[in-house]
Amino acid sequence: TEKVNTIETQIKDLDADIDGGEEEDWILYFNNAKSENDIQMAIADNENFELSNNVNLSQTLILDENVDIAMNIANSNLSKAGTGAVIRVNGGKLIIDGNDGHINGDNNGQELGDNHAIRCSNNGHVIIKGGYYTVGDDGKNGGNALIYCTEGLIEIYGGTFEYTNSND
Repeated sequence: TEKVNTIETQIKDLDADIDGGEEEDWILYFNNAKSENDIQMAIADNENFELSNNVNLSQTLILDENVDIAMNIANSNLSKAGTGAVIRVNGGKLIIDGNDGHINGDNNGQELGDNHAIRCSNNGHVIIKGGYYTVGDDGKNGGNALIYCTEGLIEIYGGTFEYTNSND
C-alpha cells in the first residue's frame, strides 16, 4: 500500500470528559485509505488509517483477534453492497473516530438478511467516538440491528444512530 505522501497530523485530542476524566491516548493516522483495497491492506498490516474517500465495499470488513487498529472515517461514507455488516470485529479491537463520517449498513430493502453498520463478536472490542450510523429494513420490511454485539464489548461515546425505513 502507498503511504501518505504528507503526514497529516490527524492527532485527535480526545476530550477528557469522554471517559470519566482520564486522558486518552492520541491516535496517529498515517495511512490514507481511498479504496476498499487500501482499507483491507491497512487491516492486514494492523495499521491505523483515515478514510479519505467514499467507499462502497464489496464484502464485510473483518477484524480478527490479531487486529487492533483505529480508523477515522472523517467526512467520508463507508457502505457495503448486499447483506451483512459493514464492519465485523471478530475478536479484534477497533476504535472508530467518526467525526462527520457515515457508516451505512442499509441495503435499501433490496435483499433479505441481517444488516448492521457494526457487528462485534468473539470477545471483540469496538469504541465508537462520534459519526453517523444508519441501517434500514430488509426486503420483507424486517428490522435489522444497527449495532449488534454478542460476546464482545461496544463502547459508545457520541454519534448519531438512525434506522431508515425504505417504505416511509
